[in-house]
Amino acid sequence: MPEYPEYGGAGGRQGGGRSSGGVPDGLLLGLLGLLLSSTVLVWLAAGLSALVTHGSWPSGVSIGQSASAVRALVGEPGEPASAWPQASADELARPGLFWGLLVGQLMLLFTAAVVVMSALAKRRIRRAERRAAREEARHAGAEARRASAATRRSGAGGAGTGAAGAGAQVPGDVPAAPAGHETATGVPTQVNFGAGTGSSAAHAYPETASDDRTGAAAAAAAQHVPQATAAQPARPEPVRPEPQTSPRAEDQAGPQAGQGASAAALIAPFASSVVADAAPLPRDASPAEVLAEASGPALVVTSDPALWAETVGARGKLGPTHLYDPTHITDAPVRLRWSPERGCQDMETAASRAAALLAPVRSPAKIDEATHDTALTLLRCALHAAAVDGQPFKQAHRWTTVAGSASDAVRILRKHKAAHSGAAGELEAALIGHPERRDEATALIRHAFDCLAQLHVRNSCTTNRADVLALESFVAEGGTLYVLGDSREDPRRDPGAMPLVTALTTHVVELGRRMAARSSSGRLDPPMTVVLDTPATVAPLPTLPVLLAEGPTHGLDVHAHHRSPDQAAAWWPELRARV
Repeated sequence: MPEYPEYGGAGGRQGGGRSSGGVPDGLLLGLLGLLLSSTVLVWLAAGLSALVTHGSWPSGVSIGQSASAVRALVGEPGEPASAWPQASADELARPGLFWGLLVGQLMLLFTAAVVVMSALAKRRIRRAERRAAREEARHAGAEARRASAATRRSGAGGAGTGAAGAGAQVPGDVPAAPAGHETATGVPTQVNFGAGTGSSAAHAYPETASDDRTGAAAAAAAQHVPQATAAQPARPEPVRPEPQTSPRAEDQAGPQAGQGASAAALIAPFASSVVADAAPLPRDASPAEVLAEASGPALVVTSDPALWAETVGARGKLGPTHLYDPTHITDAPVRLRWSPERGCQDMETAASRAAALLAPVRSPAKIDEATHDTALTLLRCALHAAAVDGQPFKQAHRWTTVAGSASDAVRILRKHKAAHSGAAGELEAALIGHPERRDEATALIRHAFDCLAQLHVRNSCTTNRADVLALESFVAEGGTLYVLGDSREDPRRDPGAMPLVTALTTHVVELGRRMAARSSSGRLDPPMTVVLDTPATVAPLPTLPVLLAEGPTHGLDVHAHHRSPDQAAAWWPELRARV
């Protein structure tokens, strides 16, 4: 007797499997949607054709009769009037116009469906690419950290118990540098600030060597200098400045070992990259190499359009990319615009914005400090007045550069409810207290904004909502902002668009700090990479020393590439004091 498989058995239908009989639900829903849409389209075609022909909607054509009209049109397609027996034939249009409108509606629906499906497919593809790129960058970073940890362990094992007990590294303890790196004998090498290998540790600004460094450690460092020098020859001509080193790097610097209390140079003889909490990179790593290793959001400030052209494609896979190029250095079809007065409703923001705008033209002479302070007061109050009253930046520019026009700003600051208390009196005192100093300050502001004589630079200061959203969301989306400006060797004589570039860079850094302060950990995760390519000639940030000192604690990985130590120290004397 044949055995039949039981229901749910190995040879029968599985209880959890798909049923082999019946009509799929998707097919039923599709047929219902087709019938419903066909009735609506037939009703619209009949009414619109009559409206076009006679100028009025036919009285007997209603949506409730559309189903029977479709059935009648299938039997007699050449007589649309028979599909609507309640309507007079004189009120309906000719068959040709009726069918033309019906086919046109179908074509529009088909086109819209194709566009929507294509957009959804592209969006899914972009999300998948970004997810894959993030995973790849995460795996690459993990591999680099594991390799770095293994190398340090192997180097620490051969260093001896003396150096391990002292807790300091000497050049003999430093593991062999990979290809493209340099040894610690005065030639650029990799510097990794902080105690950990990830990007979560907080770091302070590199300080000078401690006074309690023992003579034995210095002697041991001096003994290892010949070995490190022989292991890696010096480069004939270093291309980039040498990076500023970390506090722990003081025990790795061979040439400085005999100096006792001297630290690794913050701006070394070949100068260059200040790397905060990043994966191992050569000290002379180019900005493009730094961007290739960055897996989170990035801010790039440079005067080289080739850097944007070479890296924008790869960065676009990780998130949105935006370009601020007020002087049109690149041939990009779309550029970000930014209004300098935005956010200046807060008086502290207005003060920081004014300081950044005037930083490129500020004179280092002590005798000019009073003039510069007056210029800061005028510009700060003008930006604040424009922001609280909703005025564009061109009004703030007019108030600070045209004689007699600042009275409008005084009136706004005195009467507006959102104006900072005392701002009107401060501005009025600066205007009438010292006329000669006021005229000099006005001339300084006018000189700083000489670039606004160019139409495309003025247009870059008129922002819209899309630009505002792009600027405020690119950090959260893991995007990249490229800030390009002309390289100016003597900005105090001819600043160009450097004030605008400096102000935007300062604004983005402050934006990152505020986002870090709002997070539970108090820092950005993943960290934001800040690449400053020769900032002294592009964007001399007045707060650069503070950024280097406090940036890592907020999740800001700073890479400042200086052309020479003298150039950096000319703008930031604090850096020279720390050498």
